[in-house]
Amino acid sequence: MGKQYNDEPKYELMKEFIEKNFEQGQTFKPKEFIEMFKEECSDYKDSGIRASLSRLTVNAPGRIHYHNYDTTGDILWKVSKGIYRLYDPENDKMENDGEIKKTNVNKTKTKTTRAILIKGNKNSKQNKSEQKSVSDNKQKTKQQNESSYEIAQRTREIILSINEICKLQEKKEIFDEAALFRLWVKIEKTCESKIDFKGFAENLYKLLREATRDVNPHKKNKNDPHYYLFRIPKEFLKDGTPTKHFWDIVNTLRHYFAHVNDKNNIKNIADVYKEFLGNRSGPESPEDFSKLQIKVLDLFEKSMNILLKMIRNEN
Repeated sequence: MGKQYNDEPKYELMKEFIEKNFEQGQTFKPKEFIEMFKEECSDYKDSGIRASLSRLTVNAPGRIHYHNYDTTGDILWKVSKGIYRLYDPENDKMENDGEIKKTNVNKTKTKTTRAILIKGNKNSKQNKSEQKSVSDNKQKTKQQNESSYEIAQRTREIILSINEICKLQEKKEIFDEAALFRLWVKIEKTCESKIDFKGFAENLYKLLREATRDVNPHKKNKNDPHYYLFRIPKEFLKDGTPTKHFWDIVNTLRHYFAHVNDKNNIKNIADVYKEFLGNRSGPESPEDFSKLQIKVLDLFEKSMNILLKMIRNEN
């Protein structure tokens, strides 16, 4: 039997390690942290260490949705995508909605995908109106300016937040995190060809529809529709909802690209092309494949945000 690993380091162990190895203002990446931590404590899974990092990070996406997290765990601050440092209560402030109000790292301003730099009186109605206007304009041009990597990274943060909330609610994680990190490479990679998109569609399918299920111990036949039990809420899979629509699109894309010349899927894939590309003939150029991928990822991000709200409101 292989070595057995613990799931997630305890708060006291993480706090002691962080305070011993990092100074105020010193930044690090999760990969670097995990390597350092496992040199001293090798009995923990990478995914568990990542989860603890997020749990201890004041402005980590999704942390504000925890109903029972302990603020004594306010140890880290997320400076930007993949960059962390020690939390500085004097300079690191949060708005009620969880967006960054102010951050100061070595006296340089740091902009992140969730950051808003607020100037002037925080109670000014005019200031809030200006912020909303800027936010609306950014939303309108988001898809045309963002890469698949940027949307995918944001979506992965949402998925990790969903799993963390499940842990706090003492429930099994919805997404298998080992599968998440294994499959993510082809999900975030920009698609420029049919081969690229095939890998993207297959991995997205595996993550959404295979890494979120368990085998029903009461069923023996794989052809039984109840052979698998999905950890995703039934509300997410309810007919007529945007999330069920996305679920079906992922299924259509995977089966079409994995099973070439699947005549039974021709109409369905044409409908997907029409929705995302404006035609029924499908992608031909690298730009077409990239555009289709970004459209799907945008819907993926919206669906995961809906799932996050469902999980948060279960209790």
